[in-house]
Amino acid sequence: MSPCIWTNTRHKLCLTVALDWVQYQNGDLVLPPTILGKCTEWRFEVSNDETKAIFRASWDRRKLPKGISIEELDNIITRHLA
Repeated sequence: MSPCIWTNTRHKLCLTVALDWVQYQNGDLVLPPTILGKCTEWRFEVSNDETKAIFRASWDRRKLPKGISIEELDNIITRHLA
């Protein structure tokens, strides 16, 4: 199962990712994904012991680039977290 949860609303594309915070900080994954364009609504919610985190972001659907495959993006994020 993917650590990414994608949600489509009428106006937004939302992403929630469960992260191993230490692995993320030492890895080369960049969140929010720049391929989706500028993201102004994003945040990390880091656990008290700083070992896990939840990343949340949302994009205006009207401003997303055409032809982006959410499945491919999901695979890229998942591959970097493995």
